[in-house]
Amino acid sequence: MSTPQPGSYPPPPGQGPGGGRDPYAQPAGEHPYGDQGAHGGQPQYGVQSPYAGQGAPGAPPQYGQPAHGAGAASGQPGQYGQYGQYGQPGPAGDGSRPKPLSLAVKLMWAGALASLLHGLTWLLARGEFVEGFLESAQEDSADFTTSDLEALANAIFVGLLLFFVVCAALWALHAWANGKGHMWARITGTILGVLWIIATLPAFLGLLAGDLASILMSLTAMLIGFIALVTIILLWNPSNRVYFQRR
Repeated sequence: MSTPQPGSYPPPPGQGPGGGRDPYAQPAGEHPYGDQGAHGGQPQYGVQSPYAGQGAPGAPPQYGQPAHGAGAASGQPGQYGQYGQYGQPGPAGDGSRPKPLSLAVKLMWAGALASLLHGLTWLLARGEFVEGFLESAQEDSADFTTSDLEALANAIFVGLLLFFVVCAALWALHAWANGKGHMWARITGTILGVLWIIATLPAFLGLLAGDLASILMSLTAMLIGFIALVTIILLWNPSNRVYFQRR
């Protein structure tokens, strides 16, 4: 093997054989592709990539960063699991009727049926009602004949039956309105329920009567009062607050 002679070494980088600068050579210390590194490779440490914060096209987003174009365009946060996003229930619930309110609605429908049943018990006691009315009216007023008093007693009795029909209709109306979440129905239903509870307190005295009709009227009246009391408690259950506020 021959020993290379002085001057036979290749020219340094950046110079051609004739001592001139190579037009295709890069300055010493610089990467041939600038700050980006080889095509498809990673940028050098400490060098800012033009895709910083976004990721290269087609590459997955960096950890902790939202996907390119996600969230910013829609105005919504890009993280999964946010409350109210991706099918999760919102802060006001899913809009379904709470169980206490559903039970209160069922009791209101039961109250409507109980009011009609209470009216039927009055039909059974029609004879006693007219007879007692005639006895008290004849003692207090001698200006009316017996036929006039009987007509007045029958008119009052029909009015009572219509009153129970109206009560049944009110029960049904409040059952529908409270089921829809109307706040006014909860308030008026509570007021009517309290009034009915107060009105049925004398029904306990009817249990002392010997006739079957009076006992049945007292029992049905007490049943309606019990339904009204439980319904009021269920209507004002704290779990119903959001449902009524949404309506």
